[in-house]
Amino acid sequence: RRAEARVPRAQWLPKIGATAQIYVATSNNTTASYLGVPEIDLPRIGGSKSTTNATAGWSPSASTLAGIGVDQEVYDFGRISAQIAVADAYAAMAKADADAIGLDVALGVEEAFHGVLAGKAVLAATQDAYKRAVTHRDYAQAGTRSGMRPPIDLTRAQADVSALQVRLIQAQTGLEASRAALAAAMGSDQLEVDAAATQPGKGIGSINA
Repeated sequence: RRAEARVPRAQWLPKIGATAQIYVATSNNTTASYLGVPEIDLPRIGGSKSTTNATAGWSPSASTLAGIGVDQEVYDFGRISAQIAVADAYAAMAKADADAIGLDVALGVEEAFHGVLAGKAVLAATQDAYKRAVTHRDYAQAGTRSGMRPPIDLTRAQADVSALQVRLIQAQTGLEASRAALAAAMGSDQLEVDAAATQPGKGIGSINA
């Protein structure tokens, strides 16, 4: 849009044109014959020798024309200025659209970044819960062997461990998906991009491919 906005302004620049023409005909130049060129004004009036003599001739004769023209816009009653104003308005609108897209991209990257941090937190919490479930299962298993606890306690503890194993896999998969989403939001050529939180007062965090 900025490049298009420069097009109307070019109408104020001088325009230079040139032409060179050769005509050969039996009745040449009787009506000022020449090829019109948009860049050059040719208010040319001429005639051949046959137009000045009483006797017309059919012998071929040649006519040449060469010209250079320079045009400069001086005043246009506001037409070019209006075109420039419209082009500048389109450029400003495109700039606003680009700013909005930039904000959307920044928001998407920030959301993906915090998604990675959240995925890590979920994975850490799931790992801690899994360790506690394993400890509880081992305790229930020891109690069952000694006869101090009923077998149902061991069954429940084993079920909790199995459920947390599934949640652990889900948490790991979710973290990998959030890393892939961060890589896509950043436009990285890496499949996954990792993120790490920093200490308070030192920024949001860091990103590692």
